[in-house]
Amino acid sequence: MNLLTKYYLEEDKEESYKLADDALNLARTEPISEPKLTAYTHKALTLEKQDSIEASYYMMDTCLLFAKQLGNASAAGEALMNIAAIKHRYKDETDILPMVFEAMDIAKKTDNKELKVKIYYFLTNAYYFPLKDIDNMVKYSELSEQEAVDVKDVNVKVLPLISKGTLYRMKYLSDRSTNAYIDTSIVFLKKGLELCQMHEDYISSNKYFNTLGHLISAYTYQTYNRNDSTFYIHPDSIYKYSKMMLDKAQAINNPYFVAGAYRFLSGYESNRKNFVEAENILIKALGVIEDQDKSDYAQMRYLTGLSLVYQLRINKKYEKALDYMEEAYTFQEQFFKNKYIREGQITEAKYKLKENHRQLQLSQDKALRQKKILVGSIIGALLLIIFLFIFYQMRLETAKQKALLLKKEKEEICLQALLKEKELKQTETEKRNLELEKELEKEKAERQALEINQLQKEIIVGSVQLEQKNETIEIIKQKFNENKLSDNNDIKELLLSDKMANKSFEDFHDLFEKIHPNFYSKLQEKAEQKLTVLDLKYCTYIFMNLSSKEIANIIHVSSNTVRTTKYRLKMKLNLGKDEDLGAYIKNLM
Repeated sequence: MNLLTKYYLEEDKEESYKLADDALNLARTEPISEPKLTAYTHKALTLEKQDSIEASYYMMDTCLLFAKQLGNASAAGEALMNIAAIKHRYKDETDILPMVFEAMDIAKKTDNKELKVKIYYFLTNAYYFPLKDIDNMVKYSELSEQEAVDVKDVNVKVLPLISKGTLYRMKYLSDRSTNAYIDTSIVFLKKGLELCQMHEDYISSNKYFNTLGHLISAYTYQTYNRNDSTFYIHPDSIYKYSKMMLDKAQAINNPYFVAGAYRFLSGYESNRKNFVEAENILIKALGVIEDQDKSDYAQMRYLTGLSLVYQLRINKKYEKALDYMEEAYTFQEQFFKNKYIREGQITEAKYKLKENHRQLQLSQDKALRQKKILVGSIIGALLLIIFLFIFYQMRLETAKQKALLLKKEKEEICLQALLKEKELKQTETEKRNLELEKELEKEKAERQALEINQLQKEIIVGSVQLEQKNETIEIIKQKFNENKLSDNNDIKELLLSDKMANKSFEDFHDLFEKIHPNFYSKLQEKAEQKLTVLDLKYCTYIFMNLSSKEIANIIHVSSNTVRTTKYRLKMKLNLGKDEDLGAYIKNLM
């Protein structure tokens, strides 16, 4: 529907108005999107065509708001360009360039080549052409030509050719010393016309008529005498293209371009000195546009042209020329009056929009404050809920910790009771064990005492036997001294008795070791293995607490010998003078 609106806006305005309303009604309930923005933009265009200034400005303002919300969307760039074009037609140059350059930024970011071409065309033809700014016209016409290379839409592709045509026409107007500029302008415009004719079913009528209009205007500048525009070089071309415009405009019933074609044909006839035909053609033109809206400016132009025609006529109808001139002035006065009214309407519309913006801003500020209050209240409520929740969690956690502590305390009490019970049992067990150990030690001591008594009895018996052996030996010695041992048998008996004596000590030695283990080994270790059997006997008797006299009687030596032997033992055991031999030996076990 948006495409149909755009098409009918150029071909059938009434149908375009209806389609624009239908598209707008469909878009109102939709979220902001490219189709919605396009529908609002086309509605703004139709309102401008209907000369509804206030409604048009309101719709443009809505489009700007939507464009900002859409950001870099191509539709936003298209909307900005259309709004700039509407404001330019209203002669409202406020913010046009910033708007166009913003659309240019969007086109560059989205790489929308068609939009770029439209922007460069607008800057070349609509903005800088009236300002006669040739440098900027050159710049943007070249950019338009570069971007149009890859464009497929013929309605866009033709724009750089029109831009080049107007550029070189402006150069010619700045420097009329040569026809080169205007010739180049005609070359570009003829290329544009050829493109339109190749795609006549698709090209828009506005593009077609604009190309034809610029081409005919360029031909009118080609004159034999550069100071006299009444001598055209190519009058046939002017007639050909003017007739082409007339036929096309009449075919689609476009009064504005029909009148434009008549104006070109009137100029052609005037150039041929056919003033009557020129007059009739201009009268036809006036008849076409007199009932059309916004026709004051056009009527003023045609009436002025008609007046000039009468001034040039041979029969010099000055009175009629004056009448048309007065009527032209009337329309001129009405035109400027309407212009001032329009400017006032535009100013009023802008003021109302500004006031609406102010009211909207106040409403937004109020809504923002209310929103902040609401958000603050919600945040406060949430913080309170969070605080209560945290407080509840802390109380719950504290209760849990107390319960755990009580549980732990109970467990500790139970454990302590169990430990005490275990300790009591262990103490009783230890007590019983001690009692058993004491009983065992007592039994062991009693057994040891019995064993010692038994061993001591055996030792005493051994000692008595030893004494008997010693007495026997003494008898043998006495007999030997008395020479009573007369043969070998007596000697053998003596040796046998000595062997028996030694064996008796060995038996005694083993028996003593059972009672006092390691006794002899400790003595030998102390004496560095220097003790003899006799030395060990002495140590044994000393350990048994026998006096020197008793030892002397057992061994059958004198007391002095015993004392000497004790001294010798002390030396072997490495004892000092002050150390007691008896005490040392007794302390070994």
